Amino acid sequence: MWWSCAANHCSDNEAGYVDLYSFYWTALCGLLSQGRPPIVQVGGHFVVVYRGLGNDLDDPNDYYIVDPADGSTYKRLSYYTTPSVIVEYYNK
Repeated sequence: MWWSCAANHCSDNEAGYVDLYSFYWTALCGLLSQGRPPIVQVGGHFVVVYRGLGNDLDDPNDYYIVDPADGSTYKRLSYYTTPSVIVEYYNK
């Protein structure tokens, strides 16, 4: 996936690509606190983490996701395997 191309051509020019890097919990929490929901790779699948409950920083059950496989918003990050990558964007 060419993430910068997705930001430039699929976001109506509302998102800018920052970087793709290894997953770590403080990055996830920091992006959410800035109002910037990250895309996270879980196995061979990507989801958007849109909300953290704030109870436990490194508990995947504490984060809600949008799952493009079925459009659901009720699942939590714990539904899938351990996260491995974060794709970071910013709002233009």
